[in-house]
Amino acid sequence: MSFIQTVTGRIDPADLGPTDCHDHLFIRGGMPVLRYPDFLLDDYDKIAEGTSEFHAAGGRAIIEMSPIDWGRDAASMARLSRDTGVHIIAATGFHKLFYYSDIHWVYDYSEEQIAALIEAEVTEGLDEYNYAGPLVKRIEGGAGVIKIGTQTGKFSPTEEKMLAAVARAHRATGTPVLTHTDEGALAMEQVDRLMELGVPVDCIGLSHMDRRIDLDFHVELASRGVYLEYDALTRVAKGFTESTLKLVLGMIEAGQGSQVLLGGDISRQGYWTSYGGGPGLAFVVGEFRERLAKAGLTTEQIAMLYEDNPRKFLTFGPAASA
Repeated sequence: MSFIQTVTGRIDPADLGPTDCHDHLFIRGGMPVLRYPDFLLDDYDKIAEGTSEFHAAGGRAIIEMSPIDWGRDAASMARLSRDTGVHIIAATGFHKLFYYSDIHWVYDYSEEQIAALIEAEVTEGLDEYNYAGPLVKRIEGGAGVIKIGTQTGKFSPTEEKMLAAVARAHRATGTPVLTHTDEGALAMEQVDRLMELGVPVDCIGLSHMDRRIDLDFHVELASRGVYLEYDALTRVAKGFTESTLKLVLGMIEAGQGSQVLLGGDISRQGYWTSYGGGPGLAFVVGEFRERLAKAGLTTEQIAMLYEDNPRKFLTFGPAASA
């Protein structure tokens, strides 16, 4: 039977609802916060307030993209889901190497060892301690996506190893893969490499693609069957809301709307209304959805973007459901 995996267990894909396909609910410390102090998201009440606003605006599910050893708070995600009624799909895997120290175990562990750790977070439950070690304490729910981040230029040897480990874990579990790209850099290369390693193209999503405003490139990627995730739309002050809107409209006009996912990526306190910033977690399913309707999208097209596409992408492949 097909399923989507959340931090509180498996759900029927039909129960997913309107989805924010890339966000960060908890970043409780570590390298991300050392790099950018504004990344600290650890006030449960403020995060619950923002998530409740998301629910009130019609949102029903969030893909939480904080992966292994990136400030992730698995136990708080499960509590938040139960308190707010929002499905939370958590990420295992890794962000780009910029966010890991030079002596992190990811450099030393083998492809097989890393894959085994990822697989366990899918099949046995997320580790509350983020594999910071040496103890492991798992929550009931497992990861629903595997994240892999790469940087620019070309893949480093460690990135090659991580890509191979992610692909191995996918093959064993059927978990969808949602990558980090640096503003679209190496997007095509990510797809090529993951496919070479046995990940079906319809199980691959590429994040932050609307930072690279190139409709022809997006259409080329989408025509291969990969999903493109747009999340710069919350950068209102930088003008990305309108540029993302134009990309969405262009993709639909080109017949590739079925390959678009929408997220918010509000990873800093300054983007949360409950922290005194904006536009807030509800913006993706609230104001931006209204802008799409005003731009002429039909009810069916909006449902495709917010419900149908996330449901298809997040449903586990045959390895896990066999």
